[in-house]
Amino acid sequence: MHVPDGFLDASTSWATAGVATAGVGSALVGAARRELDDRTAPLAGLVAAFVFATQMLNFPVGAGTSGHLLGGALAAVLVGPATATLCLTVVLLVQGLLFADGGLTALGTNITLMGLVGVWAGYLVFRLVQSALPRRVSMVAPAAVAGAFVSVPVAALAFCGLYAVGGQAAIPLDRLVTAMVGWHLLIGIGEAMITGLAVSSILAVRPDLVHGARRVLARRELAVRAGVAVSHGTPAPHPGSPGLATGGPTTPAPAEPAPGRSRSGARPSVSSRSLLLTGLVVALLLAGVVSFYASSHPDGLNHVARTLGFGSTATPHASDGSPFSGYATRGIGDVRLSRGLAGVVGVVLVAALGAGLFWNLRRKARPDAETASASEPARTTRTGAGHGHHLHFHGYSTIHRLPAHTKLVALVAYVVVVVATPRELPWVFAVHAVLLGVAVAVSQVPVRYLARRMVVEVPFVVFALLLPFVATGPRVTVGPLSLSQHGLAGAAALLVKGTLGVLASLLLAATTEPRDVVAGLERLRMPHQLVQIMGFMIRYLGVVTGELSRMRVARESRGFRARSVRSWPALASTVGALFIRSYERGERVHLAMLSRGYTGRMPVPHPMTATAAQWRLAAALPVAALAALLLGVAA
Repeated sequence: MHVPDGFLDASTSWATAGVATAGVGSALVGAARRELDDRTAPLAGLVAAFVFATQMLNFPVGAGTSGHLLGGALAAVLVGPATATLCLTVVLLVQGLLFADGGLTALGTNITLMGLVGVWAGYLVFRLVQSALPRRVSMVAPAAVAGAFVSVPVAALAFCGLYAVGGQAAIPLDRLVTAMVGWHLLIGIGEAMITGLAVSSILAVRPDLVHGARRVLARRELAVRAGVAVSHGTPAPHPGSPGLATGGPTTPAPAEPAPGRSRSGARPSVSSRSLLLTGLVVALLLAGVVSFYASSHPDGLNHVARTLGFGSTATPHASDGSPFSGYATRGIGDVRLSRGLAGVVGVVLVAALGAGLFWNLRRKARPDAETASASEPARTTRTGAGHGHHLHFHGYSTIHRLPAHTKLVALVAYVVVVVATPRELPWVFAVHAVLLGVAVAVSQVPVRYLARRMVVEVPFVVFALLLPFVATGPRVTVGPLSLSQHGLAGAAALLVKGTLGVLASLLLAATTEPRDVVAGLERLRMPHQLVQIMGFMIRYLGVVTGELSRMRVARESRGFRARSVRSWPALASTVGALFIRSYERGERVHLAMLSRGYTGRMPVPHPMTATAAQWRLAAALPVAALAALLLGVAA
């Protein structure tokens, strides 16, 4: 049920975009506070990839019509409704931007219909049915089937309401409702079957990972701890019963295992990693192989649009120039290979985006000691003997642990690829930004922390804003302004490339200690004189700023306030005194270093080395960016 551009008018599309924005924002908060933890965050990324893969598998429902999984109820049962909304949002973003599936102006409409209405309607029905069924793990799948079945026609009915408000063609509402709900009731049967199979498969191996089974498992765990034989329904003897009064033997029935453990208390035979790898392989097979055998008939919405005559109002998709438009890889003649490669790329991209998003939210879901220390980077990184730096964010992520020289090579390679990208390929820049966003999410550095330090880009922004006014060439009138077309294009390219380069550099600074950066440069065989100069510069910046801070405190303690031009002489003398003091202190430090055997090279107690796996991990970002550039150029 991917609504294309043109079905709804602009005001309705903007209204649904507002609803979608509010819903996704609420889902971000809800997922971080109530649903995501160390176990469910990876599963949420897998669920997003699985939903993307299964949406490529259109199944026939009769009379030249097909349907595909919406996935809202399935995701809600597995990872929770708030996280499910985020999963569907990631899927719809990738489908709209890269595969031209679902309009870009209708993105808010699709998120509202599938990510909000489909998810929450299915989850509400799931909870209602679950409350009416026995409290057993085996009853979770039937309740999920009911929720999945109902979610599809409810989403179709919601589309009918939106079309009645802002449809671009005059269609009788009763005919539209009858056609949409009728076909989507049939599609709901397929949705229910797929949801039931997926939920049952995970329940069979790891019920503790299923969000919809948490209440049942928690209730059973409490019963086990209270001494109730849950599996046979036989309560433990009441205090004062003959068995306890006389000290006679009691034989409670065997209890069910605790969540995530076997009856013996051992860990489950299927680990979370094995489950995730298996699920990812299944998603890749579905998108890369099975999708070729999917039905080619239009889905329920497109069939109804053709039948009732409003399909002609659809406008061309803005992403038709993408190399994977229509789930086909441009430049590959073999149909199976073309569709399979597009599906694999989509699954990998959705899984990477979902995993990055949910791992970042997971940090907010569990305010443990690590998160508490990471929430105060300034205090953590500025302690010790001057080794910290205000740009460094203390953490233990995978990117933090990479050797500095591998990150330096990756940064230079990524920036070169970004700069080499022609400005005529905007979607490639979008891929570069997405890849960098994934790296930021994996690093667990807060976006707000990086955004505050993006102020260093202000000179580039000012220059880019002036460029359309001063550049030559054809002019375009925007209101009262006459701007250069070449200047506008150059300003846009400068802003995009500069922002990506600055953000990548800040990410390196946030995940690498300054002394490690210097050691990494030396490891890359940079001239040691330059390395020493940079090392001393980093160290003496702290010395100078500390001296300036002490002088400012001394001035203000004597009542000095710089309020007018008359204060300039005092400030000038402060600058001179600061230079003299810093120079004298530098001399003392240099003499101290010479007395300790300094000969022009700083000692390296632990030489920096990197394994092949670390090099591959560091190269993932520039290699993926280069692949996007080559695909864009080839297209």
